[in-house]
This record gives sequence, C-alpha cells and structure tokens, in this order.
Amino acid sequence: MEVMSGVKNILRIMSGNGPMGYMPILLISVLTALLTVTTGLAVIEFWEEKSTRFLAIKDLNVIITVYLFSAEYAFYSDKIQVLIDIIDEDLPKAALYDVGGHSRNDDTGRSEMEEEVKERQRLTRTYQDERQRIHANLSFALKIIVGNLSAAPLLLGLVRRATWPQRPWDIHLPLELSLPAAWSTFHVYVLFYILHVVFYVSGLLNTYCLFTSVNLAAHRVCYELKMLCLAVTSAASAAKPDPVFLANVVAHHQKICRTVELINQNCNFSVTISNQCIGIQICLYLYMTVEGDSIGLQIVSLANFCFVVFIIFLYCDGGQSIINENVLLRDSLAQCPWPGKPFWLRRTILFMLTRATPELKVKPFGLYILNLSTFKSVLNASYTFFNVMRTISRQ
Repeated sequence: MEVMSGVKNILRIMSGNGPMGYMPILLISVLTALLTVTTGLAVIEFWEEKSTRFLAIKDLNVIITVYLFSAEYAFYSDKIQVLIDIIDEDLPKAALYDVGGHSRNDDTGRSEMEEEVKERQRLTRTYQDERQRIHANLSFALKIIVGNLSAAPLLLGLVRRATWPQRPWDIHLPLELSLPAAWSTFHVYVLFYILHVVFYVSGLLNTYCLFTSVNLAAHRVCYELKMLCLAVTSAASAAKPDPVFLANVVAHHQKICRTVELINQNCNFSVTISNQCIGIQICLYLYMTVEGDSIGLQIVSLANFCFVVFIIFLYCDGGQSIINENVLLRDSLAQCPWPGKPFWLRRTILFMLTRATPELKVKPFGLYILNLSTFKSVLNASYTFFNVMRTISRQ
C-alpha cells in the first residue's frame, strides 16, 4: 500500500482541487469561527471552575491550531507537496553504487561486491518497513486521540449516571461551549456534537498530513545517508577507484544537503505551530490527570497525554536521526584509507568531509533544531507550566 496516497488525497481536497472546490476550507473557517467564539465565552463564563476553565483553554488551543493547518494546506499546498515529492522520489539507482566492477575481478573483490549488494538490499528493505511502521504508528495514535476527544464526554456522562440523563446538556460536549439558555435542547445538543466530531476529524486529517510528511521525509534523508556512507566506504577501499562513480557519490551528497534545506524551508510554520500546540496540550493533560475532578477524566487525560508525547517524540526522533547519520558519514569519510590514493581521490574525500562537518539538521525558522533536545525542552516547559498552574489554582 502506498503510504502517501492518503496525504495526497487530503491535500488535493483541502487545496480546492477536489470535487467540492474550496467548500471544505470555507466550512472549516465558518466552524472555526463559531467554535472559537463559543469556547472563548466558556473560558470567561466558567473561569471559577478550574476543570472546565482548563478544558476550554485546551479546546481553544486545538481549534486555532487546526485552522492554521487547514489554511496552510488550502493556500500553501506547495509546501506539503515538496515533502511528498521528497518521499515519493525513486530510490537511488543500483548503478549509482556499482563500484567499478572492472577493478574487482578477483575472487575477494567479487565477494566484497556481493556483500555490498546484500547490505544495500537490506537497507532498502529496512527503510520500506520503517515507512510502513511510522505511518501505522502515527495513524493509530491520532485515531486514539480523536476517538478519546470525541467519544469520551458521552461515555463518561453515561457511566456517571448509569442511564441516559433527563437533559442531554448534562453531558459535556467534546469541546467546552457557552451557549444561550434557549439553545439547551436535545436537537441543538446533537447538532453541536456532530459539528464537534466533524471538526476533530478534520483536525485528525490535517495533523496526519503534517506529521506523516515531516517524519517520512526525515527518514528518507536518513536512508540516503546510510546508502551514501556505504558507497563512500566502497569507493575509497577499491583497488582502482572509479572517478565517475565517485563524482556520482559527491553529487548524491550535494543532493541530500539540498533535500534537508527543502525540508527546512517547507515545514517551518507547521512544525513550530504543532510544537506550541503539543506543549500546551501536554501541560493541560498533565494537570487534568493530576487535578481532574473525576477518575474518568483523569484516565482519558492520561491516555491522551501519552499519545501526544509519543507523536512529538516521533518527529523529533526523525530530526535527530538525520544528525546521527550525518555524524556516521563524517566518521566514514575521516576513516577512509586515503594514503597512497590518487590526488583527485584525496581531494574529493577532503571536499566531502568539509561539506559533512557542519551539522545536517532540520532547523525551523533558524530558531531551534528538531532533535531529541527539543523534545526534552518541550516536556520541561510543559512541566514547568503545569507546576505554575497547580500553584495558582491552590492559592
């Protein structure tokens, strides 16, 4: 199954190229405006009720973030398309890594070439399996979060009362709202519940596009760096180095560096906004897990906390993997057996080593590096704000 087919279809619909044109983004815009106003009023109206207040703030954060994602896909779809093109690009051709068979005609040389072919095949299989695994993990985590947010209020309300309540508004909606008293009817309740589920599903689709594109683009770069590292070792250890092959290796290295620059340029906004959103969500889920007024709310908040942390770990780990693979490439270049080799080979190795010395990294807006240190920083900031919230709420 093509892992990017879902992303392509969502992007086509959100960018106005689907059968409904720009209707999806218009509907999301209207729904966002309605939910922003009603949720903002809920923050003000229920300010004295700690649990409801923080739930409303959490919902307001999600509403604004989902709309920003939707707007980017609708009006700047080329950014996601660049990441899709990186992921869907053909895998490096086998000929690129065919290290001058004429220089390895002896039995030892042929044996080494067979081992290199097997290693390249293993790396390719591992990369393809990794794509499927990342896609499956992200899809599962996002579905669980949206399922919890959509169904938990209804299930918790029924569990607390054992039977269907006399007034449906006694059960919370997925998003905290403040509505006129005249609207407290069964039909309005059902309508808003459906609107909330639709909004969460649209948020799921947009978030799925973002995280899948960024994660798989990062792992594509890691795969190519591994293949390049193997090719460098093979080229330098050949008895008669092939200048054409080595020129291809240098060109491939330059292409990888340009690919990382493209990832930097096209995921700046989305990654920064998602970090902000996830940081706030982690803080509030942690607070509701510890200070929630019901065991059901605490369980749901803990589950969402775990899955949100898992999601931010996944794409921070993708950025960290690029840094790690670049370090391994630099080590391979530094350990090449260059003494006694032709001058052009030594000069090429020096050129590649110089190019690989600076960190190859994803750095949104040039403000921070997408790596495990960023993951730790987000968790530390969330925990700090959680402690501030607990201190203020107990005063």
